[in-house]
Amino acid sequence: MTGIAGIAHTGGIVGETSFPTRPVDPAIFAYAQRLHRGLAPDEFPAILQRGEEVRSRAQVAADRSVQPPQVSVQIVNNSSVPVTASAPDIKVDLKRMVVGIVLEDAHNNGPISRATKR
Repeated sequence: MTGIAGIAHTGGIVGETSFPTRPVDPAIFAYAQRLHRGLAPDEFPAILQRGEEVRSRAQVAADRSVQPPQVSVQIVNNSSVPVTASAPDIKVDLKRMVVGIVLEDAHNNGPISRATKR
């Protein structure tokens, strides 16, 4: 008998992200470590790689609520030529940007992904 398991080693949110799958013999779960009795309706069995991090919904929510730092730039004109400048209201989500870069790198087996597999 064979089951299908999602492969989430490149990251994502279980139950939301569409992961690639592979066939898995359900017997591998027969002697797996149990952290409590049975699965609740919103829980998923997991096969994890050493070093992978599992985070609670509360931890994920806390990270999503972190506000980006306020950046202030002061320009001092020491010349005799008057200069005018304006700055639009730019918002950058650096965390999302970095996560996107790392996930894309992992998907393409890029240099970050290759370096972490050593």
